[in-house]
Amino acid sequence: MKFDLFTKTILFICCILLTILVTKPIFAATESHANKNIEYKVVALGGFDADTDQLEAKIQEMATDGWELVLMIPNNNPYSAVFKK
Repeated sequence: MKFDLFTKTILFICCILLTILVTKPIFAATESHANKNIEYKVVALGGFDADTDQLEAKIQEMATDGWELVLMIPNNNPYSAVFKK
């Protein structure tokens, strides 16, 4: 008799856990990336002989405006930087 009660309890707990696992993704809030408007901006920076302080200042200026540096493209001269907002 005790074994039967133990088995029923374990099965009941398994059913509850399985129900939680199945229903959780249905009610979970997910972030949609489709509604976001992403802007990209390409900026020409100095070349090989450019002052690093000037390059850093330009990157800092873009960052304070909310732009995130995504990619540096080493063209012949100057470098191009791709920013994302």
